[in-house]
Amino acid sequence: MSKSQHGTAFSTKLGTVITAIITAVCTAVKDFSIADIIESFDNQGEKLTQHLRLVLTAMITKKNLVLEDIQVQATKLLEVISSINVTAVTKFVARDHFKVGNSDGVKFSYIGENFQKKFLPKIEENIAAAIIRVYKLLVGLLDPEIMTALGPNRQISLAHLWEMLKLQPNGEVGALLTDGNWNIFYIPDIDGNLWAVYVRWYGAGWIVRAYSVDYPSRWDAGYRVFGC
Repeated sequence: MSKSQHGTAFSTKLGTVITAIITAVCTAVKDFSIADIIESFDNQGEKLTQHLRLVLTAMITKKNLVLEDIQVQATKLLEVISSINVTAVTKFVARDHFKVGNSDGVKFSYIGENFQKKFLPKIEENIAAAIIRVYKLLVGLLDPEIMTALGPNRQISLAHLWEMLKLQPNGEVGALLTDGNWNIFYIPDIDGNLWAVYVRWYGAGWIVRAYSVDYPSRWDAGYRVFGC
């Protein structure tokens, strides 16, 4: 290939890449007014990052580029089951609520060591009211994959997890699975680091555990995950 041909090929590829990046940006911020675009980069930054990652991966692997909206991808991984309104909370002291036995009507049979260390010392204040969305895992996924599918509203407060447990204090049927399968929440610990906090009804009470989101184990299809 001559130098001029090489330059033409490079220019064509560069033009394709630039077009793809522009498409990614437009896809990530579509339906926003001009006044909202700057703010959208904060709210949609993860989606934009995902699109740009697809662009770079296509360049490296020399495969065809397919830009698919992250929310469309998410529908293949998560199924919306329901939603629950939870109230605002002025102050929530974790240690006063999460304890083995009967805690204000909620029965707990086990509190895991990680949860005790990372969450029992936590005090949450001025937690706003929210809508908790309930999803069913359609395929087995790692925590980072689930969090990506949930998007920027993946984070739940301990206070709101407690509210959901209060709705099913004795393992009644509800948004939380009570058939021995796990319910997964992504909650920041006392240091602000996000953990996978998961609960299930077993025997005579709720089991509460926490694992690092980097733990290399997949959650099974059929489990439930929660986001705002």
